[in-house]
Amino acid sequence: METSHADDAADDLDDPLLPRSEAKQNRRTRFQSHLSPKLRRWLTATARVHARLCAIVRLYNAPKRAGEDIFTVRLTREDKTLLFDALNAAAFEIDLIREQVAAEMGKALPTSAPPGSHEKVSEMAARFDRGEWLFIDGDAKIANQ
Repeated sequence: METSHADDAADDLDDPLLPRSEAKQNRRTRFQSHLSPKLRRWLTATARVHARLCAIVRLYNAPKRAGEDIFTVRLTREDKTLLFDALNAAAFEIDLIREQVAAEMGKALPTSAPPGSHEKVSEMAARFDRGEWLFIDGDAKIANQ
């Protein structure tokens, strides 16, 4: 099956946490061509967050890999603010990805089919097949609720 790199894979080379040679070597993520460009972007962004966190962990283990600057001194002293900042950045980026995925899943149109009806069950099955939320605002509710 044909594979493709994500459109912006070259950005790894600009990642300050990954040494340039390591960024070139570690491009292991290949996506099947049947995946949508949007899904490939989300997967690539998720993989980058993971790679940056792994780089921080490796730098704490071998601080001299960071070079000869204050960064190395901070790593050697076990400066926890480096880890804290990396975790905050990762959480922010993951939240952005999660919000984009949730927005995509929420694109289902409401149905007027009553709960439990064959039409409603069919619509929920179709939503499941499309990877959308099963229950959305605007769907018909039971009359006494």
